[in-house]
Amino acid sequence: MEKKNLNLIIKNSLIASLYVVLTLVTYPVSYGNLGIEFRLSEIMILICFLDKKYIVGLTTGCFVANLFGTMGIIDAVIGSFATLLSCICITKVKNIFIASIFPVLFNGLIIGAELYFIYEIPFFMAALGVAIGEVVIVSIIGCPVFVYLKKNKSFMDFLSIESKKEL
Repeated sequence: MEKKNLNLIIKNSLIASLYVVLTLVTYPVSYGNLGIEFRLSEIMILICFLDKKYIVGLTTGCFVANLFGTMGIIDAVIGSFATLLSCICITKVKNIFIASIFPVLFNGLIIGAELYFIYEIPFFMAALGVAIGEVVIVSIIGCPVFVYLKKNKSFMDFLSIESKKEL
């Protein structure tokens, strides 16, 4: 195996692991047990704004973290699908604030529908609860964090990302 490929696999594994750990450490708010889901690990989804090669690690981390939630494999599959869609769309835009709207939309609608069908929570309430959490974590907190991190040479060097996109 080529050293470059092994390096990418290791970095994606670290990203997936960190996503899982952050989700589980903040379990009560990560899985919406308080009415609104504030999943701190969702900040990490903006890594794929900087480089699409980290979509795999982010989607895998979401899949594994969701296995530990109350909906198990159903949420692992559906939640990871929402994350995958968000990541793909995030890589297509050039503004981080616009990019941060994709997780709000996809998670709000998809996870909202999941909560509606499984727990019979009214769709609007479920979608709104998830979307509010995503706005707070990804847009309000995550965007400024990534604007800062993009200027951090050590962070960018670790991810081996050349600073091409303007934030």
